[in-house]
Amino acid sequence: MKSSINKQRGFGFIGLLVLIVVIGLIAFIGVKVMDMRSAKPIVSDSGSSPSSVSAKISSKADLQNAASTLDASNISSVDLTQLDSDLNALL
Repeated sequence: MKSSINKQRGFGFIGLLVLIVVIGLIAFIGVKVMDMRSAKPIVSDSGSSPSSVSAKISSKADLQNAASTLDASNISSVDLTQLDSDLNALL
């Protein structure tokens, strides 16, 4: 009696197909997250356009400028229900 042993190596077709689907799913989710992040404009309380808002702080002077702008803003007129809904939308 001869027993035939079939030694298989590597991925099968189904394993390779599953790997491609998983990589595609991760890429799709990543693209959707990046689209959602870039689609939301930055709007300040003063009503300035998003292009006039600095995207990042790169020096101490930028930080001090941002702090003075925030200190000068009127927060008594903030609608708390709108603020709460905006924060929930971000999360």
